[in-house]
Amino acid sequence: MNQENGFTLVEGLLIVLIVLFVGFAGYTVLSNNRDDSAESETKLTQSDSAQTSDTPEENANEENIEEKESELQSKYETENWAEVNSGQRGFSVNIPNGWSVTNVLDSDWVYSRSAEDTNYDKGVGSATVNVVESTGFGGPSRFTILHSGNANFLDGDEEKLGSFSAENVEGYKYYKKYPEKVGQGIGPLPGQESYTYVFTGIGIGSKTTYVSYNIQKGEANDIELVDAIVSTLFVDEEN
Repeated sequence: MNQENGFTLVEGLLIVLIVLFVGFAGYTVLSNNRDDSAESETKLTQSDSAQTSDTPEENANEENIEEKESELQSKYETENWAEVNSGQRGFSVNIPNGWSVTNVLDSDWVYSRSAEDTNYDKGVGSATVNVVESTGFGGPSRFTILHSGNANFLDGDEEKLGSFSAENVEGYKYYKKYPEKVGQGIGPLPGQESYTYVFTGIGIGSKTTYVSYNIQKGEANDIELVDAIVSTLFVDEEN
């Protein structure tokens, strides 16, 4: 009996179909992987662009803040005010004519105790700066700037008024009005209104700069003037 060698026609066609099927499946998988990779790259690029680029609304808001800062400094002529450097050189700020502040040398703390210390008068000479080595004063103050790594001026229930631009740092401005009845101690007085500016440092071990302005019942509210003061605040972010 003769033994046939090679493939029959049916076997040959079957092998060709298998090869074609495997090739088509491989091409489909490769094509899908390329599409997924391209889509992922596109999404990643869009995400990076969204994170690094400000929206038109954010840009417009920043421009409005900077414009307001410039207008305040021009209105009050802040460049003519006395420049005060905090005791440990953590910040500098311009203090208005007629104001009296205490500069504590062993810390970055500048404050005015009462409304009588914050009577602005454009025609009066330079501000009065009282320098002390240290202080045990801990009562409520009219105006305070503190650059510290372990302080917190916020209660947590303040109204966030929006962002605020100082000379070289960006932060937020808050407001709170205390009830007519408050607890005993050295805390806020009944009916007190408080504005707090917070400029948070960047990086491990960095400090936060707080500015507070407190108004007692019957006292004048010079918050626009305070805005002008805070706009001159320059923080040494390495100190």
